[in-house]
Amino acid sequence: MKKKIATTLAVSAAALILILSGILLFRQELARRLSLVSVPVSVSTLPPRHLIAADDLIWIDVPSAYLQADVLCREEELVGSWTRLEGTIPAGSLFYREMVETPAAMADFSVTLLNEGQAVFPLTIAVSEISGQLMQPGQKVDLYVYGQWPEGQEMMDCLLRGVRVLELQNRNGERITQADDTLPSTVLLAVDQAYLTALSIAEKKGRIELYLTAGSYAESECQLVEDSEVLRWLKNER
Repeated sequence: MKKKIATTLAVSAAALILILSGILLFRQELARRLSLVSVPVSVSTLPPRHLIAADDLIWIDVPSAYLQADVLCREEELVGSWTRLEGTIPAGSLFYREMVETPAAMADFSVTLLNEGQAVFPLTIAVSEISGQLMQPGQKVDLYVYGQWPEGQEMMDCLLRGVRVLELQNRNGERITQADDTLPSTVLLAVDQAYLTALSIAEKKGRIELYLTAGSYAESECQLVEDSEVLRWLKNER
């Protein structure tokens, strides 16, 4: 009886091995014939302006003949890119080149760098300003306001400290980098939304100037100088 059981188990094991081997050979032959390629698809629905991470991808095998030329097949082509503004990427979808943008190609990339409660404040700067030539994205600057009292006396004081530079643009509104031999015409700043009104009035009534100072990095980001003479001047000007 034991011998019969042992024989049955051996035959069953051999049959299982044959079946598994057959399945493996079948899959290998199928993959060879279909020329399967491993490609990423979206794990879930991705909204507009979503930063793509490795967790957003799942890999599946598809016949290479089914892949169009604009399908993105490599992880490095996707991770770190952003979905476009024009629409969402459905769950299970392949990634096509027109669905995503690299940071360098995004016209609104500076918006993605904002902290909660912040807004982009564009400021035109004169090409003659030395500080404008030295500023780089990521640096912090102190924001000064120049103006005149109704009686004609001049006024200048610091309004905001530690304002972060988001982006520098040339006269055509194109982003420039440290490698570009171009003088900036506009600087995009990250400011708290609560200060937008004051900054808009200051820009209209006077002049805003940016300075790189040692104290720029010692302060928390975008700190209001509460005893600034500018605040009294703004209230007076209103």
